Amino acid sequence: MLITQSEWARRNGFSRQYVTQLINNGIVALVDGLVDPEQADLALEAMRSHAKQRRRKGIPDESGSEESGSPLPSMLLRARIKSEVKKASLLEIREKVELGRYVAVEEVQRAAVQSGRLIRDRILRIPDRVAAMLAAETSPRVVREILTTELRQALEALEHDDGIDDR
Repeated sequence: MLITQSEWARRNGFSRQYVTQLINNGIVALVDGLVDPEQADLALEAMRSHAKQRRRKGIPDESGSEESGSPLPSMLLRARIKSEVKKASLLEIREKVELGRYVAVEEVQRAAVQSGRLIRDRILRIPDRVAAMLAAETSPRVVREILTTELRQALEALEHDDGIDDR
C-alpha cells in the first residue's frame, strides 16, 4: 500500500525535509509520487547498516575522516580551521599596520583635532590683522576682497604647514 511522503515521515518520526533528502539522494524511490513504506524502510535500514559497518571497520566516510560515530573529530577540524583563518587574518592586518596601510583610529582622531584647532586659530587671528584696514575702507567690494584674500592665505598656509604657526 502506497502512502504520502508526509505520512511516511510521521510514521518514522522524520521531518518532511529529511524524507525529501532521502528521495533526492536516491535512497527512497517514489511510485507515482507516493512512497512504498516497505521498500523505503528496507532501503533506509540498508543505508544505516552500511554506515555502521563502515564505522566499525574504520573506513573513512565521504569526507575522508575516520569517524567513530561521533561528530567530535569534524567539530575539532572545523574549530581548528576557523582558528587558523582568524590567525591569518590578524597577521595580515598586523602586516598592513607595519607597512603603514592601516593607521590607528586614535592617531587619525588626534590629527583631525590638531588640524581643526590650527584652522580655527588662523581664522580667529584675521580680525586682529585686518581690523584697521577694514575700518578705513568705505567700499564693500574692497572689504570683501581683503577678507577673501586673508582667508585664502590662511587656508593655503595650512596646506604647506606642518602645524607650526610662525605668525
